[in-house]
Amino acid sequence: MSKILLVEDEKRFIKYLQQYLERLGNTVTIAETGEDAINLFSEQNSEIVILDLGLPDIDGEVVLEKIRKVNSDVPIVVLTGNTDPGIKERVIRLGATEYFQKPCRLTDLANWIAAVEKGGTA
Repeated sequence: MSKILLVEDEKRFIKYLQQYLERLGNTVTIAETGEDAINLFSEQNSEIVILDLGLPDIDGEVVLEKIRKVNSDVPIVVLTGNTDPGIKERVIRLGATEYFQKPCRLTDLANWIAAVEKGGTA
């Protein structure tokens, strides 16, 4: 199981997703702002980052770039409601490992995490 940094500002979704991930055996740390995400990532050894792009203070793409400067290997999945047709390609170019559009099936996210934990990619 993994130490996950969940970067999300929708409180109801945070609670739901955190409970789901913890039931799967993961340890979840929450960052509700981009600034918190950058600081928490630098302070701890997150093994996976789940990153929303629509944050209240800093654009998630900037957070993605800053995390990549600290660690180029950590798996980062972008989980966003952004419907811009070019967003997936853009975040993958910036260093995202995977991309899921909200709403997504949480089993798809769980399968991706399991694949990452086994050393592969989903």
